[in-house]
Amino acid sequence: MNEPQILALFSQPLYINMEKLPQSIIDAVGHTDHEVLECNDSLYEKNGLMSKDRQWLSTQPETRELVERHLDYYVYETLGIARERCQLIHQSSWCNMHTPGHCGAGHCHTNSMFSGVLYTQIPENSGTIRFHIPNMFPTYVTQTVLPDIRESNIYNMREVEILPQEGMVICFPSHLNHTIGVHEGVGKRFSMAFNYFMKGAFGYDDNALTL
Repeated sequence: MNEPQILALFSQPLYINMEKLPQSIIDAVGHTDHEVLECNDSLYEKNGLMSKDRQWLSTQPETRELVERHLDYYVYETLGIARERCQLIHQSSWCNMHTPGHCGAGHCHTNSMFSGVLYTQIPENSGTIRFHIPNMFPTYVTQTVLPDIRESNIYNMREVEILPQEGMVICFPSHLNHTIGVHEGVGKRFSMAFNYFMKGAFGYDDNALTL
């Protein structure tokens, strides 16, 4: 039998890269004024702290340049979206602080197209980020019948867990559900999340749309 060709069809690409962050960005994220954001999931006590400023990148040109450099590569180079027709527009951004016992309930980012997170200070054992798809979303099978698997791989996985590191940048489609694990370490964990939309010309002829 010949070696088969396996195509991982219809993916939801996740972008991960690392940056050596300047102290100025670390300080900017860590010194932001935060307010308590209660967790909607009754299984957890707190959903961490979130900055009051939901347009944080608008006043942080150094961090914004870093974020948009990675997002630009993800959207235009990796996903192949036509740069000349659609431009990325900053929608919202904010800083997060998690202390021991904090977590992040499962959620996606509404009213945006591409989202991401920049990790600036990550104590040991301060929680992972887990990306997952809804139970009834079919992949190679539906959830109504789910055979046991020997080993998870890109063809059968329904979730993936990533251990954040300082300087890590993650970009993903905004509809992709994700959960933040419980901070079981010591000290404060800081990150900055962002949402972007696209503005420009979409489609042609009878399905054309301009935003």
